[in-house]
Parts: sequence; C-alpha cells; structure tokens
Amino acid sequence: MPELPEATRAAPAELLPDVDAHFDEARYLALTEHARAFSRRWFRFELRGLERLPPGPCLFVANHSGAGYADVVTLLGELGSRFGAERRVVGLSHGFPLALPGYGGFLRSLGAVDASHEAARAAFARGYDVLVYPGGDIDAYRGLHRPRDVVFGARRGYARLALEMGVPVVPVATIGSHWTYLVPPGVGRLGRALGLKKRIRAEVVPLTLGALGVGAAALFAPWALPFALAAAIVPTPARVTTELLPAIDVRAATEHETDVEARVERAHELVHGALQAAVRALEHAHRPR
Repeated sequence: MPELPEATRAAPAELLPDVDAHFDEARYLALTEHARAFSRRWFRFELRGLERLPPGPCLFVANHSGAGYADVVTLLGELGSRFGAERRVVGLSHGFPLALPGYGGFLRSLGAVDASHEAARAAFARGYDVLVYPGGDIDAYRGLHRPRDVVFGARRGYARLALEMGVPVVPVATIGSHWTYLVPPGVGRLGRALGLKKRIRAEVVPLTLGALGVGAAALFAPWALPFALAAAIVPTPARVTTELLPAIDVRAATEHETDVEARVERAHELVHGALQAAVRALEHAHRPR
C-alpha cells in the first residue's frame, strides 16, 4: 500500500486544535431539538438510512444546496436530537462565517470548527463524527437550473482525510434543499471576475433571488422592502429528504492503487459517484392525503 504524502500525516496529539474549546453542550442539545421540530414542520424533513450508520466515528460527506442552510439544519437537528452529545458531530466550516462577530462564536458553540485536517484529526481522536461538505460554496450556490448536480470541483481534501484516518465514509444525499433559497445562474463567473478566491477563499458571489429582490425593492419599490426582506431571510418551505448511504471503506477499496494521487482520485470517484447517483435517483416519500 503506498504511503500518503508527509503533509497529510497526523500531527502529534499535543499540536492538534481543541475542538471542545468553544462547544456548549446545553446549547447544542437545546438547539438541535428546536432544529428537528422546525425541520419536520417547515421542511417536512425525513431522514432515511440511519440503520446504515457505522458504530464508530465516521466521515459524513454531503452535498450542499440552497445557500447551504436547510441541508445543515435538517441533518444536524435530526442527528443531534437522536444521539445527543454521546455521538457528537463536528462540522467543518468555512472560515468566513466563523470569523463573523457574534455569529461565528454561536456556530463554534454548536461544534463548528475551521475546515482543516488538523481539526478533523482532533475530532476523530476524541471519537466524534465529522461532517464535511466538500463542494462548499460552489455546491451550495450552484444555479437553480442544476437541482440534481453534486459539485465538488477539484476539491479532494476529504478523500485524503478519509484515506489517512481510515474511517468509513458515509455519503449523505439530500434533495429539496435546493429550492429553499433560489440561486441565480452566473454567481460563479461573477465571483471569479471579482477575485473572491484570493480575498475570502470563496469562488462564488453568495447571491440569491431573494437578496436581489431586496435590492430591487429598495431602488424601485421602497414600500415593498419589508416583504422583500422577509422573502430573502425566510427559507422557502420546500420539502427536504436526506438519505445516509452505505458506508464506504475507501482505504480498502483503493489499496490496489500504487500511485498516491491516483488513489486519492479513485476514493473521490467512489464517494462522489455514489452521492451523485443517489441525489439523481432519490425521491420524496409518497404521503397519502
């Protein structure tokens, strides 16, 4: 089996970040219960495949949609309320929201940490599950005309992490959240034109049709501004369904590869392929009237 590059090997335990430093268990338990109740009413949320969950720590790899709100709230609300802090899920987050005054501290108190291999290693070392959305902004802010796509781009860090740590990967497929905040086409091209990747490590302009409506109301119909603000802030009550797919042992499945980069790419193909197929095939359950 080929060795992974030196840069991806685990750092000494004393150098790992403290993922518990800002975690507030009482707040986490209370808010996940509220999130679950809200999700089941507003999004009519259903989580399937919980029986497939491996017994030990795993890496959840999920698709992102609709500005990245509903798919996070629904999943963490359900997992948190079912397992409490006994099986805690540490979410890897982009540094920008974590740096926002007030809001960043709130996210950290719920268990969010900066998206890094070091933070993930620390979480696994403590027996926690780790949740990652490899597509990040390019997946969450893909245009409304691409509801069933899973966009990871060239991002392979999650595959390297899974190979290094030897944890099972659980692909998490979600449909419906794409319609909770509508994203206009072209936000990726605009982000590249503005050079956002160098400025804030983002590849898209985080715009939704609701946000554009606020601007239009402010310019052309000031009387409609309160309604436009409400439409921009409140997610559409679209139905959201998530399924936990069978766990993938990417280390075992790729051990035949003799080249490190080929092994990483094969691990990505296995996980992304399973996730993409599931997102395209998944349907909401039929509910009789």
